[in-house]
Amino acid sequence: YAYAMGEELMAKNDRMEARKAYSYFKEVKSYDPNFKEVDEKIILAQKAGLTNIFFRIEDKAEVLVPQQMMEQIQNIDVNDLDKGWVNYDSYIDTNTLYHYSVILSVKLIEVTPDNVAKTHSVEKKEIQDGFDYVLDANGNVKKDSLGNDIKIPKYKTIQCNVTRYHQTKSARITSNLEYYDNATDELMKSEPVVSESLFENRYVLPLGNIEALSPETQQELNTKPLPFPYDDAMIIQAGEIMKAMTKEILVKNKEFLK
Repeated sequence: YAYAMGEELMAKNDRMEARKAYSYFKEVKSYDPNFKEVDEKIILAQKAGLTNIFFRIEDKAEVLVPQQMMEQIQNIDVNDLDKGWVNYDSYIDTNTLYHYSVILSVKLIEVTPDNVAKTHSVEKKEIQDGFDYVLDANGNVKKDSLGNDIKIPKYKTIQCNVTRYHQTKSARITSNLEYYDNATDELMKSEPVVSESLFENRYVLPLGNIEALSPETQQELNTKPLPFPYDDAMIIQAGEIMKAMTKEILVKNKEFLK
């Protein structure tokens, strides 16, 4: 009975019915592992029940990007998304019928110029600078009860000019993740994917007496200027972020395509 039900469901040439047939053939195997070439039937039902999805990246950005760099960005591994009845391919298998296409359409790639912002401040501090004797009305140095000269400390104000530098540069890739029904060529769903890589560095240059600086500012003196990264490196970094974001969206929408 289970074998006949499996055969009847497979004859409907429908992948949802093929999944039911798969269950019937598995039931057959549990009763008799060698019944009527049931292993082949299980394999056929499993293949017929798969939802096949073709994933690709389309570069529609109006910017000249080295091909090697774009290939690195496009190298998203979708094999680990194969779960249950869903199969993802990032290449065309001519023997496979693809029910859906998922396209990551890259719309814009932009890199900001190297930027250095400056702010200025002055820090001051009073420090002791020797002492003065206390004189009496006659101009003589006063003595304390032990006969020692009475002295009072003198203070002076020191200062230091502080220039703070803030280096920034960023790369942004703007894309859409689009889901298409291949039978109707209908756009079923579209989600934005915007990834950004950011280079940021802060450093301080003092001019004056650094003893006037606060402890927090003195710690900043350990910072140094850094060379700005190349545009290509920034784009590749943004591409790696885009790949991770795309995988997250594909996993989030795994129930969307059945």
